[in-house]
Amino acid sequence: MKSIILTLALVTLCLNMFSQSKKSTEDPPKGMLFVPQGTFMMKAMENKDTFRVSVFVEAFWMSNEVTNREYRGYVNYVKQHPDEDMCWFDGEKEPRNTNLAVQADELRKNIKCLKYAAILHDIIDTAKLPFSDYYTNIKYDDFPVICVSQKHANFYCIWKTKMENDILKKQGRPCIHSYQLPSEAQWAYVAAQPFAENALNITKATIQPSESGAINDWGFYNLHGNVSEWTSSCPTKWGKADTSALQRDKRIMRGGSWKTDPNIDTRKVLDINSKEDYIGFRIVRAYMGKEK
Repeated sequence: MKSIILTLALVTLCLNMFSQSKKSTEDPPKGMLFVPQGTFMMKAMENKDTFRVSVFVEAFWMSNEVTNREYRGYVNYVKQHPDEDMCWFDGEKEPRNTNLAVQADELRKNIKCLKYAAILHDIIDTAKLPFSDYYTNIKYDDFPVICVSQKHANFYCIWKTKMENDILKKQGRPCIHSYQLPSEAQWAYVAAQPFAENALNITKATIQPSESGAINDWGFYNLHGNVSEWTSSCPTKWGKADTSALQRDKRIMRGGSWKTDPNIDTRKVLDINSKEDYIGFRIVRAYMGKEK
């Protein structure tokens, strides 16, 4: 109960600070690049079907593939603080009512909490790693973390947001928007930007560092390959969300990998608990400034 009260207090504090902030831009988050707003024609392949739909995307920040070093910070914290609670908002969307009291009430109804001890057992599947020391050897620190489920990739985002907001709260500074997994539209929008000529035809037989290989015009690596990547999006059919009960524990994975063909259009629907040696993730954060 105490952790929930503290979470609500922090949320309310953040909302107040955001409403008072006059900044027109924000500092780039560490390790992330700016993605301007825009409209694009999203294309994806699923089995033998291909669909295209016009999508508008708001401006946001995006990282390259999250590395072993970055994910290890989360794992180590969870191990060292097993009795600490992790809380998050579990509604379909954030509250839009401008009344802060109403917002806090809406948040309270949708907050879920877990102790870190409850998630430690399946935080990563080291048995599936391509090399026995892939996750622990420092020579692989800058390689993408793999064998992580979509559920735990999402928990990593929740943890990272909490760590940074705890620091900002102590400094009396505005809180940041939550880190999240990219939606399928955000991922496809960035992947649709031009790559160097012939870059997408390069196939690597083994996994490579996150910031290596093909890079597009916005500075993002490996959207076509290296590791396939989790998104936050539930399964869709011809651009429309499938909200049936059977699909709620599934998410869309995008892109090729070191074990498959390099293809930005690759799209699979997998259970949120799946852990594979060819799947990693990158993260996004909403853009708070006025410049688009």
